[in-house]
Amino acid sequence: MKIVKLKSVGSAVDVATGIIYPLTSDNKVVTKEPTNLNTDDVNTDWWLALSPEDFKIVKKYYKK
Repeated sequence: MKIVKLKSVGSAVDVATGIIYPLTSDNKVVTKEPTNLNTDDVNTDWWLALSPEDFKIVKKYYKK
């Protein structure tokens, strides 16, 4: 697992798999609540809230 934190949306992503996880208020990854960017329906607001830097990290998983 290679986790990168996406501060603009309060999430972390495993860049090897496209799985995102929420972050707690103290910036810890909640691995019990995964969302797959490849197969799960991710809210449009989440995508729109990504900073340009964070979008570069996850753009390969973006579905139009």
